[in-house]
Amino acid sequence: MNTKEVEFKIMPLMHSSFDRELIAIDEIRQISSHSLDGLPPEDRAYAWLAMLGIYPMNPSLWPETKKNLVAEYWSLVPDELKDWHTKHMPNQMCADNFNLQNKSLMTIVHGDIVRTGRTIFFFPPEPIPNATPNPEDENIFQFGVHARRLERILYTFSSFHRGLGYMQGFNELLPPFYYVLLHAKETLFDNSMETVEALSFHCLQELLTKTEICDLYTTTDHSSIILHKLNDFVNLMKKHLPNEASIIEGLNLHPLLYCYRWFNLMFSQEHDLPSLLAIWDALFAHFDQLVLFIYYVGIGHVKSVSSRLVRGDYGTTISALQNLEITDIKSVLEFANQCWTADHKTAKKFDFKKDIEKFFNFSKK
Repeated sequence: MNTKEVEFKIMPLMHSSFDRELIAIDEIRQISSHSLDGLPPEDRAYAWLAMLGIYPMNPSLWPETKKNLVAEYWSLVPDELKDWHTKHMPNQMCADNFNLQNKSLMTIVHGDIVRTGRTIFFFPPEPIPNATPNPEDENIFQFGVHARRLERILYTFSSFHRGLGYMQGFNELLPPFYYVLLHAKETLFDNSMETVEALSFHCLQELLTKTEICDLYTTTDHSSIILHKLNDFVNLMKKHLPNEASIIEGLNLHPLLYCYRWFNLMFSQEHDLPSLLAIWDALFAHFDQLVLFIYYVGIGHVKSVSSRLVRGDYGTTISALQNLEITDIKSVLEFANQCWTADHKTAKKFDFKKDIEKFFNFSKK
């Protein structure tokens, strides 16, 4: 790896300087909007914490803030789960075998985490010590400690946020946070897995409570909201990709059939973890309007498969949209940012000094 590849771009912006007391959040967002691939893992961890509003604008407050966040999380963890990361669980567990207050919740969470193996397999192996797996559980067993920690986060989150509860799909949203923080733990978190777990909880909490992403999860009273939001995406596609939108509309392909899971799972089932992280960099750069920017990333995906969309051919077109097979994430984000910029141009700021100079120069003519 050459010197340029390991150069920190975000870390210097997370500290005060001679001309700046606060973190340079606008610059962090600008860099992240094009992805942080190729930068050290600490840069991505810092950027995500800052863009989600977890890392304070005043960097001098971070040590105390981090300490309080860790303490808050562990105070929420039920006593019955304090040693959960030491317990070996077979993939298939009956609810009665969970010695917990809410057995049914952990049954669902455990089953979902086991099915999240596609993402967890990117984690560094860490099996439960002194445990012997069933032959059919061998693969996930190698990541047992991580699986238990993810389960504990989801169980604790759902128990604390009773109004929100647990919905299938949350298991897809948690692992990227955990992965990013895990790979920065030695430098940023004193090698503490307790800190990694606690901050992963807070990242998930910020995402699910501070954005509109939960509006994209299916409940009886949310169904009309979901349809309305998906219609917003369709209109955006008609604006920026009229030909592709015409092909899709001509086949009566409802967005529920192909892009709904893109949005509520934030593309986590469309890409392997390394590619997904680049997309999340850009999404968090627009955290205040995250769901809206997800649609722009969505039209970036449609553009990337546009050559596979065939007018009048339902099977070929739906297959292209449901099986994206996109490897060039950079082009997806480039188009998304291009469309976003075109739609969000702001009026030129008034520059008093320059405008006065122009006035006097004109008067002298």
